[in-house]
Amino acid sequence: MSLMKDSPERRSSDCGTPKKASTEAARDVVYASEELFKGVREITITHAGASYRLRITHANKLILTK
Repeated sequence: MSLMKDSPERRSSDCGTPKKASTEAARDVVYASEELFKGVREITITHAGASYRLRITHANKLILTK
């Protein structure tokens, strides 16, 4: 999962639909954090049977914890 700041290729108006990176070498699907959080400050992500918490801090940083 890649979380990136909005770039000229990726504006807030693009939210809702994942976009592939513009270069041929990059194969990651990019989501704006607003798409994942939808107005909340913490979400739960499950992976391989484990749950992880992804949260936005008061300093507007992302923290992933198990």
